[in-house]
Amino acid sequence: MTAFQLIQIIKDIHDKGYLHRDIKLENIVVGVGKNRNKLYIIDFGTAKKYINSENQHIPFKQNLPFVGTYRYAPKSIHFGHEQGRKDDLQSIGYVLIYLLIGRLPWQDLNLGESYGNE
Repeated sequence: MTAFQLIQIIKDIHDKGYLHRDIKLENIVVGVGKNRNKLYIIDFGTAKKYINSENQHIPFKQNLPFVGTYRYAPKSIHFGHEQGRKDDLQSIGYVLIYLLIGRLPWQDLNLGESYGNE
């Protein structure tokens, strides 16, 4: 049920023409009272429209500054690529992995190691 709710929430955000760009466990909250079985995504501080004024998808760009949380960001974002809907979905996948096994496989990597810095 958690996965379905998160996917529906992000679909609703995308249907409004926005990318969240920082899906992580800390930005997912549970309702209270009669909404205690309902999930919410919060913190839209890094959200961005992905549909321009002409109702077209924003163009792909490279060499962009990092936006989001390193641990939950897809690899393409670490390489400076423009974020898209797939990246929000991939981040949801990372959240679900964390919920299932209590950690992410790469969370103990040193950034220098993960990027292969010379």
